[in-house]
Amino acid sequence: MAATSPPRPTTPVSEGSAEGTSPSPSLGQQHNNRLNVTISNGETIRLGEAHAFLAYYCKRFNFRSPELRHETHARGRKTTHLLIDDRKIGAGEGRTEAEASSRAHLDCAQYLESCDKALWADWIRTLEEDPVLLRSLRGKWTGGALA
Repeated sequence: MAATSPPRPTTPVSEGSAEGTSPSPSLGQQHNNRLNVTISNGETIRLGEAHAFLAYYCKRFNFRSPELRHETHARGRKTTHLLIDDRKIGAGEGRTEAEASSRAHLDCAQYLESCDKALWADWIRTLEEDPVLLRSLRGKWTGGALA
C-alpha cells in the first residue's frame, strides 16, 4: 500500500455508500443497534477497535486525523462521511449523528482491512508487541484476535 494516500476503490459505488468509497454492505447490515462489522477473515470488530485501527492507519501513513462530514436527510435520517486525506473512505447512516458517525468509522475500518490484509496483520502484531497499547484497548471490543 502506498504511504501517500488512502486506497482508491476499484469497484462501483453501491447505493447508500459514499461517493468514492467501496460498496458498503455494512450499511445494510447494521440497521440494528449492534455496532460491529465482520472483516474478511471472519473476525467481528467493534467501534473501539475501529477507532484505534483508524488512528494506527493515519499515524502509520502520516495522514491527519479522519474528518467527518454530516448530512441530514428527510425524516431526520443522518449520514456521515469519513474522509482521510480529503478522500471519502467510509460512510454511515443512523437516526442520530453519533450513530451515523460510529457506523462510518466501522465502515472505514472494514474497507481498509479489505484493501490491505497485511495492514490488518501489522495492526494485530503491533497490539501483541505493545502491552501498554493492548491494555488500553482491552474491553473496548469483543471478538477478533483479542477477545
